[in-house]
Amino acid sequence: MTPLPYAGTNVPAEVTQGQITKLLYKAGAEATRWSATRDGQTELAFVFPVKGHKIAFRIAAPLLADGYGKPKPNETMRLLYWWLKSQVEAIQYGLMSVEEAFLAQAVASLEGQTVAEILLPRLRSGYQVLPALPEPEKEP
Repeated sequence: MTPLPYAGTNVPAEVTQGQITKLLYKAGAEATRWSATRDGQTELAFVFPVKGHKIAFRIAAPLLADGYGKPKPNETMRLLYWWLKSQVEAIQYGLMSVEEAFLAQAVASLEGQTVAEILLPRLRSGYQVLPALPEPEKEP
C-alpha cells in the first residue's frame, strides 16, 4: 500500500488551517472563509484584489483517507498548505499571476461555480470549448 502524502504529520488540521489563512493574508488576500461538512470535506474560499477588481476563489480540499477509508484531515490540510504555498511563491517570484495560479478555482458564475466546474465536464465530454484553428493552407 502506498503511504498517504504527508502521512505521519504531527500538525493538527486546525493549526494548518490557521497557517493557510496567514499565508493567504500575507500574500495579499482580502478575505478567507473555511467551511466543513460532517463527513470531513473541507472547503476554502478566498478573495484577492486583481487589477482593481476582487476575484473570489474556491478550493474543495481532497479528502485523503487511509487504506481502510478512514479520513485523514491532518494529511489533507498539509497537502493543501504545501500546494497553496507553492502557488503563492510562484506568484511572488513572477512565474505567474494570481489569476493564472488559481484560474481553475476562480468563481465564474452567480451560482458559485468555478472555472473548472464549468469547463471540465465539457472538455471531458468532447465538447469544443474553443473553436479549433483552421487547417493551414497548402502551398501551391
